[in-house]
Amino acid sequence: MLTLSGFADKLSVRGLWDQAQALPSEWKVDSAVRNLAMCLDRLSNPRFIRVSLELMSNSRCQTSAREQLFSNTEEPDQSRFCALAYRVPEYRGTPSREQKVIVLLVEDDGSVNVFVDPNWQEVTETSDHDYIYAILADFKNRAKIDAKALFQQASSLSVGSLVTSEVGTFQLNDPGWTDLLGRMVEVD
Repeated sequence: MLTLSGFADKLSVRGLWDQAQALPSEWKVDSAVRNLAMCLDRLSNPRFIRVSLELMSNSRCQTSAREQLFSNTEEPDQSRFCALAYRVPEYRGTPSREQKVIVLLVEDDGSVNVFVDPNWQEVTETSDHDYIYAILADFKNRAKIDAKALFQQASSLSVGSLVTSEVGTFQLNDPGWTDLLGRMVEVD
């Protein structure tokens, strides 16, 4: 933890901002610049760094339990799921307590399928659409390359507009899941 804390102390927020400003203009999408500004603001806040490091340290038990879930899928008729919900980031004002699941990752037999609510654009802010499109494209590509790593990463998203809502297992013939999957479309 001291190593991470020391790294945060030596981080040049101004230098990172200057580097970002030097990027090609077509890379500087409004939502990306806002998210970078928020990230750099947080990285310059020593209290935020200290609390974040404490939370990461305290979450080791939860991570261990999550890894056990990932390694113990012995029943062949069960699949794992990861539900991602949309939330309005705090820096835009009062965050919504309600989060709507708009992305669902389903892992079955070592592969991951990515599903999305076809009406996701109606429940998300327009300023987040580019970000969500990029995430969906990234998920689809990474599902082909390293499905296990994608599923594990998606199962612990806690920063940004898409956050992990629930992770677990389900039976493919469960009517509740059949209904949910019936309302979603697979990402092409």
